[in-house]
Amino acid sequence: MKLSRILGVSYRSLLTSYRDTGNISNLLYFPIIDVLMIGFIGAWAQGSVGQGNFMTSVLGGVVAWTTMFRASLDIAGGFLIEMWDSHLINLFATPLALHEIVLGYMLMGIVQCTAIFCYSSFLLWLFYGINIFAAGLILIPYV
Repeated sequence: MKLSRILGVSYRSLLTSYRDTGNISNLLYFPIIDVLMIGFIGAWAQGSVGQGNFMTSVLGGVVAWTTMFRASLDIAGGFLIEMWDSHLINLFATPLALHEIVLGYMLMGIVQCTAIFCYSSFLLWLFYGINIFAAGLILIPYV
């Protein structure tokens, strides 16, 4: 197992993901929609329920859900695109091992998870003034 091969698969996945304008718009558009839609519902429920941390908890869950959903969709979509375009056969013809291919896609998923989490957290702070990072280390198992 070589790190350069894993990074190569990740880089290839990065290039194919970010050259598609539809994928870029999905990464930027749907977190905004999720944060706004659930934020409005959370603001309404906050007024109805009247408890202090309800909206913060709900919106924190939306950020975590959006992060994991988009990353899992991109990892699974990467394998699906490889199969549709018959590139998976080409990858197996190279000296790459199966675990190197899987680790490359997982690394790309972790990078995308981090980027989407930071972007969604910024949107949460921008629209509602909620700093999700104020939760501290408890945020790690929550995500």
